[in-house]
Amino acid sequence: MAEITPDAVLDVRGEACPYPFIRTKWLVEQIASGEVIKGVANDPDAEEKHNLLKIIIVFVTLNINLHGSASSSEKETNSLQWFPSLASDNGIVYVTWADERNGNYTRIMNNQPHKSGDVYISKASFQNGWVFDKNIRINEIKGTTGHGSPSIAVDNNNLYVVWEDDRFGFEELYFSTAKKNNIKFKKDLPVVAEAGSQVLPSIAED
Repeated sequence: MAEITPDAVLDVRGEACPYPFIRTKWLVEQIASGEVIKGVANDPDAEEKHNLLKIIIVFVTLNINLHGSASSSEKETNSLQWFPSLASDNGIVYVTWADERNGNYTRIMNNQPHKSGDVYISKASFQNGWVFDKNIRINEIKGTTGHGSPSIAVDNNNLYVVWEDDRFGFEELYFSTAKKNNIKFKKDLPVVAEAGSQVLPSIAED
């Protein structure tokens, strides 16, 4: 098999999740359709995340030119937003994501400052285009610790969200729930009792 020559190289050595994924999205949005990216990483979890990274590259590439009609009641923010997760029920969509708008402490990653992130949710209905309601913060601790990689599920009455949380200095998984008709999330609950690093959660409802 002939060797493939990449059109761009993404070097994320020394960086930890979620920044390799964020930089991948940025780079994919800059290259032309059909071009090839070579990724170089040394995150200890990089091998486990390799397939997910490929999926994200494909997903972002396919969606670059798929523009829809949507509006929001929120003012535009210049904060970094990443890792969206979506669930739908009875014509309503619910989107969660990580957002740096409240960050009041800064980490240095790859010689660049990055504020702490919170996890937000917004719901939308179709009214001659998708119309999103106000953004609601899910996690309790605001702006002083990192939250990211949310995943959402929905049933007839409730919303369920799980995310990465580094309030104790390493990534753990936390969970919260809210009623669909009154989105006020309950207390953050740790998913795993034992201390340790847990990343990239996924949630489902049955």
